Amino acid sequence: MRGIYLEKLVVKPILELFKKKSLERTYVDLTRSAKRSKIMNSYQFCSE
Repeated sequence: MRGIYLEKLVVKPILELFKKKSLERTYVDLTRSAKRSKIMNSYQFCSE
């Protein structure tokens, strides 16, 4: 019983935080890659 309580108290919040952080990170990576591809496209457009 105590192990389950400990899991709810400690493990779950850490997992939630980790999920949130990883989601934020993937979002940032996506926006960065989108910006990068836009910049690359504009360079290609300028060079043509």
